[in-house]
Amino acid sequence: MPSFFLAFMAVALTLGCGREGVRMARLAQASGGSRAVLLAGIVPACCAAAGFALWLGQSLAPLLAGGAARLFAALALALAAADLAVLRAGPPPREPTRSLGALALVLLAALVSGAAGFVLLALTLALPAPLLAAAGGGCGAIVALGVAALAGRDWEARLPLAALRIGAVLALAAAAGALALFG
Repeated sequence: MPSFFLAFMAVALTLGCGREGVRMARLAQASGGSRAVLLAGIVPACCAAAGFALWLGQSLAPLLAGGAARLFAALALALAAADLAVLRAGPPPREPTRSLGALALVLLAALVSGAAGFVLLALTLALPAPLLAAAGGGCGAIVALGVAALAGRDWEARLPLAALRIGAVLALAAAAGALALFG
């Protein structure tokens, strides 16, 4: 169970202070009353992203001998830290889509290619229970993005996102360094 909870917390923090959480809150604000569509799109996208991270981690694990898996996981954590440090959410959408499929596909692409995807990939490689890590990461993504969608404009107004982002960048960089040096 530690794999589940560690992945849950790491992915939720990464998404909550990163651009995906801000983007989801802005999309909820721009969509007015159709937050149910957003919530319905979040669950399949998060589950698919967790499944993809598990599949990729399990596919790479046999190819990476010994310490190579740890170094690859450390590199993934370093990329996640760089993503959080550099990339910011774009402007609010002018005309948000009401399409559940389009929302799920765009969210899936953002989850797989963003900081949370790198964190989840690293955790499925580095933790002893990759299935529990993927499940925890998927649940953490659903919770973080769901709360952001429900919060709407309050997400950016009431949360200290800059301080959380700096803390997450430092934690990810420290974890990457510790995994590369001592893992």
